[in-house]
Amino acid sequence: MAYRGRLICPFLVSIARIDPDAMHDGDLVDEIFDEPVEGGRREQDPIDIPAQVTGKTFEALNMAGEGDDPNTDMRVVMWFPHLEDLGLVGVDGSVDLRKGDRLVSIKRIDGEAVLTPSADIYIEEAKPGGFALDLVNPRRNLLTVTFRTRPAAQSRR
Repeated sequence: MAYRGRLICPFLVSIARIDPDAMHDGDLVDEIFDEPVEGGRREQDPIDIPAQVTGKTFEALNMAGEGDDPNTDMRVVMWFPHLEDLGLVGVDGSVDLRKGDRLVSIKRIDGEAVLTPSADIYIEEAKPGGFALDLVNPRRNLLTVTFRTRPAAQSRR
């Protein structure tokens, strides 16, 4: 059995995933740019995902809410076994988090809200970052998710 590590002090990162099917079905997507038209963004219900959150992330969110840095990057690290348990990893290993999904809040594991951003913060990139220690059956271990405070609502069908 492979050792896949774990998160040291996880929080729950609540993410509202963009719903491209609802937007395409409702004719809410620009045909040329394949982006939501104004007011056309549709989201799935928020999902809570355990993630390692750094102090820098909390500071960035506080500053963004005050208008200090409109393009703040912040990163959280997610563990693939949590993503798999939530049904967010496809058969091919792809993760169902995409550019344009919105950060709703960060909570303690018990569900108490720690931070609710006052600015809209979207996923800019979700990148796998390591494999479990297993020579026979290596599996993805960590996913680094980068958020940005400017809109990045791209639909992917």
